[in-house]
Amino acid sequence: MERIYLIDSLSKVQIVKNLPRIKLINLSEKILEEKFNDGESIVKEGEEGNKFYIIKNGKVEILIGGKYIRTLNESEYFGERILFFHEKRSVTINEIGEICLFSISQLILRIL
Repeated sequence: MERIYLIDSLSKVQIVKNLPRIKLINLSEKILEEKFNDGESIVKEGEEGNKFYIIKNGKVEILIGGKYIRTLNESEYFGERILFFHEKRSVTINEIGEICLFSISQLILRIL
């Protein structure tokens, strides 16, 4: 059931939704699940990064320069630029309550 949910979530992500179904299945087998506790920063503005995240459940807030920008919810994603560009993180992402994320590293996407 979870693998189907993950493949469905991937099919909604702009940067991978046009991959053939078999590649989405292969990608879903390499994705990690990460859990964070309330108050933790998942991504910090200005740091190096190498992961892209899809929110499995929970909510995150996006901050730039310490100012609130917006909230992301279940099935939304962040960090996709890091997969294609070697640049520092442009935002801080904090979770609101406990959260579970799917993460994809640059390396995994390049292998596909």
